[in-house]
Amino acid sequence: FYKDKRIPSNPAWFALTVTGTTFIVIRMALCAQVIDGISQERRLVFYGTDKPRMFWLQPEGRRIGDQEFDGFAYNQIKTDYITSWKRSGLKPGCYRCVWFALAFSIGSWVM
Repeated sequence: FYKDKRIPSNPAWFALTVTGTTFIVIRMALCAQVIDGISQERRLVFYGTDKPRMFWLQPEGRRIGDQEFDGFAYNQIKTDYITSWKRSGLKPGCYRCVWFALAFSIGSWVM
């Protein structure tokens, strides 16, 4: 849309930008809702007098995809932990959300 580093005189650029951004935000919210519907979360809270420490050791030369990571050691005082895993089935009503998200994503992409 930009020509000679100036905003174009055609007013359609603003409407297309706002519409596209709105559709992207709605699609991301729908995807987050679908992910929430298929995942289970558990929070563990420590109520003791001592503060437990979490240690993370990363060996050198770890390769994930096309990235290679250096080794490091990290520790932090933690009093709560969150674990999550995939459910065996969807929450009730989540099937409609999946189909709506799919239809909305395809429909907004076509537009």
